[in-house]
Amino acid sequence: MQESAKRKVIHLSFRAIFATIVFAFWTVPMIVFSVVVWRKGNVISTVVFLLGAGLSLMMFYLPEQYYRPRAFELNGRFYERLGIRFYKRWMMNGDYMNRFSRRFLPDYRVIDGCDSMRKFEAQVRTYEKGHLMWFGVTALAGIYAIVLSSHVLALCLFTSSLVTQLYPAILQRYLRIRITKCLDSRTSPQALANRNRST
Repeated sequence: MQESAKRKVIHLSFRAIFATIVFAFWTVPMIVFSVVVWRKGNVISTVVFLLGAGLSLMMFYLPEQYYRPRAFELNGRFYERLGIRFYKRWMMNGDYMNRFSRRFLPDYRVIDGCDSMRKFEAQVRTYEKGHLMWFGVTALAGIYAIVLSSHVLALCLFTSSLVTQLYPAILQRYLRIRITKCLDSRTSPQALANRNRST
């Protein structure tokens, strides 16, 4: 099997695994929530929930300033204390996936240069927006479930929002900051001057 075909098979396999996990831990609770709202919800509360969920779309219009790392984020320790490195191991393009991929593709790399870094940075921005939007929707669903006295469902929704939406958004931000620092170090005037000297 050619290398490109192997890469596609590996990616499709992991995507299928992650899609199954997300379906079990996020989609199913949201389906149950929809049924509970249908049976027990009232018009006013439902409208308020829908308006709040609609406002979550504003995550796709965050200002550029949001993407600039704050001083406390630059060394990554803040996120590492939240356990993001452990979480990253299990994610798509995470440590375990990359380790598995290299058994079949020894030269496998998610990022192999500045151009791929820029593409990956733009990609994780989009993922971050999406996860933040769905975190807002799921957290609001959890609050509405409490209003409807469905406390077990509310716990499931809050846990799901944390594991499948908020932490992935944090991971995307953590990765973006690392990519930005790496790009800055490679494209700074001093780095370019040193590269020109070596050539």
